[in-house]
Order: sequence, then C-alpha cells, then structure tokens
Amino acid sequence: MQADIALPTRIPVYLLTGYLGSGKTTLLAAWLQDKELAESALIINEIGEVGLDQHVLSGMSESAALVANACICCTGLPGLEQALADIFWARLQRKMTPFTNVIIETTGLADPTPITVLFNTDALLRERYRLAGIVTTLSATSGLQVLARHSEAVSQVRTANLVIVTKTDMVAEADVSALQLAVRTLNPAAALVTSAKASLHAQTMLALLAENT
Repeated sequence: MQADIALPTRIPVYLLTGYLGSGKTTLLAAWLQDKELAESALIINEIGEVGLDQHVLSGMSESAALVANACICCTGLPGLEQALADIFWARLQRKMTPFTNVIIETTGLADPTPITVLFNTDALLRERYRLAGIVTTLSATSGLQVLARHSEAVSQVRTANLVIVTKTDMVAEADVSALQLAVRTLNPAAALVTSAKASLHAQTMLALLAENT
C-alpha cells in the first residue's frame, strides 16, 4: 500500500483592518515584540508617497513589504498577490529571514471581502497560505461615528473574526458599551474585546482567533 504523501504546511496569514485612527498600528507594534509574533513577515498597505506605518513597523521585522498607492481591497489586489508570492519564494530560497506567519495591515479604507476571496481563488495563495483570521480595530473615541458614516468600517466589522475596541481609557464606560452593542448588532459571531494603551497581548489575540475561525 502506498504511503500517504504529506502536504506542505500552509503559512497562516492574519489580516489586520481598522479605520483611520483606530489604533491598529499601535497594537501591531506591541504584538511584534511578543514572542508569538516575533518571526512574522509584514505586508503593509499605504496610500500616499510615504509609508508611515512601514517606518514604524519595519524596524521590528526583517521581513516587511510595502504595497503602496493602491488600496489592496480593490485595485491593489495584484500587488498583494505579488507581495505574498515574492516573500514565499524568497523564504523558500533562503533570501530573506525565515518567517512563521504573515500579518497584512490594510489601509483604513480597505474592505476585507475581496482579500478573503483572493485567498480562495489564487492558486499559489490557496496552496501555500491560509487566512487564519481577520482582526478589526475600532476606537472607543470615534467608533460609533465611523460606523455611521463609512461603509468600509461596517464591512470591516462584519467580516471580522475578532473586533478590538481600543482607547477605552479615554471614554466613559457607557460609551464603550454603546460601541460594543453596535458591533454585536453587525457581527454577533465575532469575538469582542477591549484594549487600552495596546494592552491586549498577541497570545490573547491568537487564542481568540483560534476559537472563532
């Protein structure tokens, strides 16, 4: 009887979304200092001539790529696909520091839905990567207004496996509760937690995703 051929282990990918000012870069910078995500590769999506997040984050990871001047939710999808392919082959050929997972930080304007479709339709991504979870950040100081005014933010919440309400130290408890209720209305299935001053650790985030994906 022929022995089973082991399939290659797919690389987990974590998608981090959140509207402008929601605190996602601050959280990510803290997570990259935790051992659980210390060997992450980063793909950072920026619109504009200067990638501010890349300057903040690339010093914490030797495996960082910038997808600039095109939102990866739509016209920038080929750039995201190419970035994932490039780092996979560079990793395989030992041209870059080995990484155990990939974190994609989207621009605040990104709708995650086309990205999730890409992981199911692109042959290399489907074979070599797996989308291990979508994390969405919402600021307690502006989240209700953002959800009321911006459809992209609503989509980010609806597609999330984990929603993190940030900056909870800056508002009253009643305001946090009102935002949590709005999130629960949009996405009852997602894990929902709070964070103040990037207090949510990477280990907790990964555990919550494992339970909700």
